[in-house]
Amino acid sequence: MFAVTCAQGAELADDCTVDRRTYVGWQVFHRTCAVCHAADAVGSSFAPNLLPRIRRMNGREFAAAMDEGYAGEAEMAPWGRNPEVRPYYLELWAYLSARAAGELPQGEPRPAPLSP
Repeated sequence: MFAVTCAQGAELADDCTVDRRTYVGWQVFHRTCAVCHAADAVGSSFAPNLLPRIRRMNGREFAAAMDEGYAGEAEMAPWGRNPEVRPYYLELWAYLSARAAGELPQGEPRPAPLSP
């Protein structure tokens, strides 16, 4: 699902390397989702912290929420037709799962080098 390696005692993601999928998820999240959910998915005054929700979801439920939108205390429009988001559900899921699991601290991670 995701691969994160952090320096011992890392408090920020810049001390971490992540697999390509997780890094792309970070990029997409910060380009598209952070506008409402704030940097690092911790929530804002009008959109919730996503980390507790991600802990309760599986990948299929996440994809359905992205496709159909989310109705709750805050509503999220569907993203299923947005070409900037739809192709990256697995990447978003990897990034958010790493954050929700506590494996990836706040901040911008570094992509792991590509293996030859």
